[in-house]
Amino acid sequence: APGGPKLSGWFVDGGPNAPAVLMFHANGGEIAGWSRMQMEIVLASRASVLAMDCRGYGQSAGSPSEAGLLADGRAGRAWLAQRCGVK
Repeated sequence: APGGPKLSGWFVDGGPNAPAVLMFHANGGEIAGWSRMQMEIVLASRASVLAMDCRGYGQSAGSPSEAGLLADGRAGRAWLAQRCGVK
């Protein structure tokens, strides 16, 4: 996140012209705890998906806060839009 901690996420590339989806897991969890069923749904969607650990969770540095969550969301959205060529 610009001016913030290093964030961790998983990216699944749905290919050209795929919809782009930014996902955050539930409070208190981390991406590594996703079930096989959740990953199968992501893969079956044929979308480009960025699933992120917010600051303070999983492999992301920092401490959680409301302001941090908003900043993390903006950073994830910007990365995903640039990666997928979405405005």
